[in-house]
Amino acid sequence: MKKTIISLSIISLLAGCGGGGGGSSTPDDKKPAPPAPKVDFPLKGSTFDAAKLKSTTLAIKKYQSSMIEEDTLLETKYEKSSYRPLEADEVAHDYILSELENNAQASSFFSISTSEYSDAQLTQLEDKEEFYGGLLANSKFITYIEGIALEQQSWELPDFVADGNFIEGQQNTYTVKFETKLKNLYPNQIQALLEDYGMWATEYEGVSYCSSIEATRTFDFSGAKKENIAINNKVIETVKANIIDKVSGTCYIGADGDSFEFGGYRNGDFTGLNVWLNPTFGIVKGIEKNDTKQEKYVVELVDFSMNQ
Repeated sequence: MKKTIISLSIISLLAGCGGGGGGSSTPDDKKPAPPAPKVDFPLKGSTFDAAKLKSTTLAIKKYQSSMIEEDTLLETKYEKSSYRPLEADEVAHDYILSELENNAQASSFFSISTSEYSDAQLTQLEDKEEFYGGLLANSKFITYIEGIALEQQSWELPDFVADGNFIEGQQNTYTVKFETKLKNLYPNQIQALLEDYGMWATEYEGVSYCSSIEATRTFDFSGAKKENIAINNKVIETVKANIIDKVSGTCYIGADGDSFEFGGYRNGDFTGLNVWLNPTFGIVKGIEKNDTKQEKYVVELVDFSMNQ
């Protein structure tokens, strides 16, 4: 099933104050305000454009989390993705994309080619994947699309906001909820879905089909604050939000049809995935917790390139 996250290191913008010895001090209310940092990628006016964004490299860090001790870093993977807008004839010759376009469900399609490496130098290739993205109809959000039947994937649950002016125009109480229903999943797809939501259990081995699976994704900007994040001497303005995923369903095991029900928040964490967004890049930083396994993932954008 599709994944969701991307990221970067937060920059500390400290204004130096204080005088040397022996001089008279300036009252706090008389000190000049520190200069505003130069922002290379502001939220205002930003949009996701696969013709401009050439590539991104993400560091994905897995931690063993503890409420008592400091988190322990278990491993770091690196994902480099390349982006390319699709031509009209490419969309027309792809059954999945043409169905979305003809039904006015999505548009502005692009391809994503992602390679996963085990080293920061990107020499130890472990996996490769190709999929699509597009603008979800009647929204300002980008969604990822796989090359399988639409009813078998959660394409109706978008991954990030695509328009900075849209977010700038919302109050900081803005919340939007998306819903989808999945059906006709193969047993391996059911297992992958439950694993993705942190709900897979060994007693579900032999699952044959599900009569219903319903999922929701909520983007919550309540109390959202802007933060500047820096990479390669470039400052990216982001807004923080939560992505809250819930899923529920009824499935059956084996020919006898013994049923089981599942449901709840992804990874047992009702607070959701913490994300720092800028439409130019999507999710610039993400923190995902798995409360049931005491695991934490931190995704950070560590490199990127733009087309001229």
